[in-house]
Amino acid sequence: MPFRIGGLCAFVWQGGAGARDGPDKEVAAVTVAPDLLAELTGLLLQVTGEDESWAAGVTAQSRLELDLKLESVEVAALAAALRDAYGAAVDLDALLASLEIDELLALTVGDLAGYVAGARSRAGAGSRAGAGSPASAAGAAGAGR
Repeated sequence: MPFRIGGLCAFVWQGGAGARDGPDKEVAAVTVAPDLLAELTGLLLQVTGEDESWAAGVTAQSRLELDLKLESVEVAALAAALRDAYGAAVDLDALLASLEIDELLALTVGDLAGYVAGARSRAGAGSRAGAGSPASAAGAAGAGR
């Protein structure tokens, strides 16, 4: 049986996710806020082109690769949609590049929600702590890398 390389793994291996020195791997299991889960499901629906019945089956435990079977082009579109929706602090490309193969395969919508919530929280804390100071300007300049 041939080995299938698709979805998240192909996206990372094809260089779609930058260097391995990306964000901290904060994808631990979390309780997902229903509104954030709904937002992420909406983004997944948008990038996959699936129908509402597919979206109804998306849960926090749904694995992006193994359950939702996202293709690499859909992962790239999801990265862009997350960046557009939540800002540069939510860098899916860098997150995926920081994960090992087994972590990529096991990555769930709930893990993604935890990452988004954590990134938004860190970005918000950074903007509140000394906004307009040279330190915050340097942090903002480095955020796009």
